[in-house]
Amino acid sequence: MKRADLATSLVLIPIDYFLLVSAGLTSYALRYQPVITQFRPVFFEFPFSEFLPSLLIFAFVGVVIFAFGGSYAIQSRYKVSEIFSKAFLGVSTTVLLVIVAVFFKRELFSSRFVVIIAWLLAVVYVSMGRLLVVALKAFLLKKGYGVHHLILIGSGRPIEDIRRYFEDNHHVGYAIVAAFQRLDHDAQQAIAQMVKGNAADEILETRDSATREDLAEALQFCHIHNLSFRYIAGLSQTRALNFETDSIAGYPIIQINKTPLTGWGRVYKRLLDIVLAFPASILLLPLFLIIVAAIRIDSRGPALIRLQRIGRAGRVFRMYKFRSMIVGAHTMKAQFAQYNERSDGPLFKMANDPRITRVGRFLRMMSLDELPQLWNVIRGDMSLVGPRPHEPEEVEHYRPNYRSLISIRPGITGLAQVSGRSNLSFEDEARLDLYYIENWSLLLDIRILLKTFYVVITLRDVA
Repeated sequence: MKRADLATSLVLIPIDYFLLVSAGLTSYALRYQPVITQFRPVFFEFPFSEFLPSLLIFAFVGVVIFAFGGSYAIQSRYKVSEIFSKAFLGVSTTVLLVIVAVFFKRELFSSRFVVIIAWLLAVVYVSMGRLLVVALKAFLLKKGYGVHHLILIGSGRPIEDIRRYFEDNHHVGYAIVAAFQRLDHDAQQAIAQMVKGNAADEILETRDSATREDLAEALQFCHIHNLSFRYIAGLSQTRALNFETDSIAGYPIIQINKTPLTGWGRVYKRLLDIVLAFPASILLLPLFLIIVAAIRIDSRGPALIRLQRIGRAGRVFRMYKFRSMIVGAHTMKAQFAQYNERSDGPLFKMANDPRITRVGRFLRMMSLDELPQLWNVIRGDMSLVGPRPHEPEEVEHYRPNYRSLISIRPGITGLAQVSGRSNLSFEDEARLDLYYIENWSLLLDIRILLKTFYVVITLRDVA
């Protein structure tokens, strides 16, 4: 998802609202023009002071209907036919609701003229507004702003046709930055470096010879590096959870989305994080001060520590925690390696770990040592809910099928944590986190947060 695509969708929301209100105001003004009243006299006055609040409410309802109709879906290309059809359907549905309201509450509108003209004007206004936004975006794309950096895989006619199509249509916003015959190890290494330099956004597989295994491997690679993945329809099918279809240079294209946390899903999740994390960090400030004092009294060393963890797309960030171990505990891990109870995976866990302090044991039991990570959530390093943030050396030993765990922001809590994390094997923990990634919903996040509170309060399965 390019930020330019998100910005386009976001800017359409206030513009649509303004245009819907403008259509209503224009229709109201026209109704009382002498040229209209001469042919259709006004028998029942509808004061503007009563009309305006109703108009503002119905304009808001119209924007909500547009949203549910997919008008604000984050996409890189817009079709004129879709712009008109979505505007017509959205406005028509809104007007239908107005008619229903008129039926049940006659004083809402006394003139069918206002409703009909507002409907016609709204369709025109909204369509023209969206066309202007899309035209502005196309202009900026031609100037190089918000361009999608595309990597092609394959050779032969398809890749040449697609290359020529994008060269002839700069307004669609794609620039081919590299091409590889296969997505082999060398290609993956080169693309990974391009991702670090923000020089790659999407991979398009064009080979007829690509097998299901090739596509699955490419999808996994793109998922890890936060790249979009598309392929020409007719190639071997993958077991895609959800997909979108498109057409480029006459070739039917399928885009696979392995997680709902793309587009608006990522926006909704980020909004939930900010709405909850920011006030929570303020309300819990007195508790933070008490914990800091307890840690400093119990053992020498800082109360707050910063640890290196792997975030989304493999990026390293500093994670904050209240110190629950003695100073230098990390350097002693090799000394206790023989006592590791998580030999099934790359993680380290040890019962009755002697490195944990007295206060630290209580903090871990109540999961209070994780509270400073609210700051990581506010910064955007982490999310309230997600896979557990892992250490760089742990991630280095991931099996290929586990690397999807770093495709989204790690979380303070997660599905594995509320499902008995202290008793789970690494395989089970990874399986639960992968399920979360592939089946995310806002409701699932809320359920996990509520269950986290219950688990902490009842001291059940706390890691």
